[in-house]
Amino acid sequence: MPKTTVKFVPASHWLILFLVVACTGAGPALQTARGQLTDDVLKKVKHGTVHLHVKLANGNEAEGSGWFVDRGFIMTNAHVLNMHGGDKRFPSKVEVTIDSGEKTSRTVSAKFKGAAYEADLMLLQVEGDPRDLPEPLTLNPDADLNETQNVYVFGFPLGKSLGKSITVSKSSISSLRKENGELKEIQLDGGIHEGNSGGPIISEKGEVIGVAVGGVSGTTINFAVPGALVSDLVNGKFLNFVLEQAYLEGENIKIPAVVRILDPLDRIKNVRIEHWTTPDTKNKPRPASWTRPEPVAGDGPLQTVNAEQVGTNSPRADLLVPPLADENSAYWFRATFTDGRGREFWSPTIANYRPVPLERREITLQFKSTAGAKNRPIEITNDSAFKFQVGTQKETLSMFVRALTIPNLFAPDQDGDTRGNLRYTEVTLGMRKNGEPVQVKEKWAPLAQNLLKTTATFRYADDGAMVYAQPDLRKTEPRFKDELVGVTNLLLQSLELTSLPLPRHAMQPKERIRLQRMLLVGLPDMYVPTHADVKYQYLGVRQVDGRETAFFALNGDLRPRRGDDNQINGSVSGSLDVLLETGEILMGNAFMNVDYDVPGAKGLRMVGTLSVNVRPGPPPTPATKPAEDVANSGKKPD
Repeated sequence: MPKTTVKFVPASHWLILFLVVACTGAGPALQTARGQLTDDVLKKVKHGTVHLHVKLANGNEAEGSGWFVDRGFIMTNAHVLNMHGGDKRFPSKVEVTIDSGEKTSRTVSAKFKGAAYEADLMLLQVEGDPRDLPEPLTLNPDADLNETQNVYVFGFPLGKSLGKSITVSKSSISSLRKENGELKEIQLDGGIHEGNSGGPIISEKGEVIGVAVGGVSGTTINFAVPGALVSDLVNGKFLNFVLEQAYLEGENIKIPAVVRILDPLDRIKNVRIEHWTTPDTKNKPRPASWTRPEPVAGDGPLQTVNAEQVGTNSPRADLLVPPLADENSAYWFRATFTDGRGREFWSPTIANYRPVPLERREITLQFKSTAGAKNRPIEITNDSAFKFQVGTQKETLSMFVRALTIPNLFAPDQDGDTRGNLRYTEVTLGMRKNGEPVQVKEKWAPLAQNLLKTTATFRYADDGAMVYAQPDLRKTEPRFKDELVGVTNLLLQSLELTSLPLPRHAMQPKERIRLQRMLLVGLPDMYVPTHADVKYQYLGVRQVDGRETAFFALNGDLRPRRGDDNQINGSVSGSLDVLLETGEILMGNAFMNVDYDVPGAKGLRMVGTLSVNVRPGPPPTPATKPAEDVANSGKKPD
């Protein structure tokens, strides 16, 4: 057997050998160990990172960064296009420059494809042949991240004012910010500046692990959207699952179900709805799951129905179920599908559901309002929440208004109109900024007390439509007049929106009544008048608190009034219950999504929601309670 000789190399010789290899060029493994990207990775990421020049819908211009997440599709931030928070106005032009600053530089156009507004992400589709565009960068939504990890920021800080060439900045992860155990934000120590927004954050492996989004001015605290949220936009994500109004179908019940998903690239497949019954309504709802949930003791046989795509990202199905066996039994529902990564998902359950189905039949409604004071007040609530962004600074404002009113009606006059007035017996007002209550004692407490001093007069036409409503503020303090006008307008327009002119003929199920309404949307000092084209559709009859009502669904679009310069977009949806006996509104609700330019604040856009609810209130009490949290309440004795 040959003899093996082992030679030991002195430590100084190893050092010389290392330096020689490092200086003469090393392979990818050694470059990565040295904390640098390989030449191939650097070249690919630079080629796949683009400069964005945007002509916004309001006429202003903006710049930002983006990157190819798929062949022909670019990922960036929604705020780069001034569409943060859900603004639906796409810029008039988006120019994408590939290889900016190089001899191969070229500019192409892009259009909107999809957005995850909560994550500040926007997906753009580049016009032209995808085969002529850069190869997509490698996204790793499951990357193993840790604090102090080195990363690289690619993009165009300060836009082209710094020069046309791309900038690559080295940074590091300083915090992994989570919410309920899920990573929501990657905090970086520097590397991001204005203009970097939308650019890729690259790991030392050359994978995209996040998207640059902004930072805290005057500090090195920067933030990036995690890769998992990018994957949700690209590969599809569950939003919610809703059951619409059930109705009778022979001896059975039909329940329309809608699965709302985010899926701009149409990658979600095999959408189904599962339902079953349980004999015990005390069972707790079950959470979402990426593995098939096991049945629970008492679950009935599982029924599965395929959902069909109708419109954009709203697969739906009509579920035919037999009547429940007894008052203790209930229906259960959940949605399931396969996402673009091949993962099967089950939604949270809609549990212990016991619908009051509509009977679809012909009706005739006639308005017969009873004169005199009502024994029970009407409760009106307005809940609004708006967000806006200036640069990288985001703000949220929300306002809550609740009032109990006692209406008093008079006998119809010779024209058939019914006049009346109302007074407020209890008021709750409040506002939050970024989740914190503001000016509770200074503003909202005295404002609520002054609102109790106001009254209102109104008039119904003989068909039941409210045609006039006007507040009386003469007994209030003058310093609160302007704000009281805004609050009382919100309350009175809630009554107008939930009133309905009844046709003088028999109505068939699915018949519509169409109205043009003028609404005021927004927050104090930021109200904007808007035109609403609203359609009320009769769907059937149901029992509410032992009384028969005609159920109407309402839907409509919001747009600027004729001649107004305000740019406003939005929609409204909701429902009404009209008493068959008198034609009066028993209760109603409306929900509005809206975005608009703030009057007098050029370039500032508000995006948010407004929720309106009108229903019979509880009997009034003479007690007065202090405000809780954001609001300040006032009551006065009857």
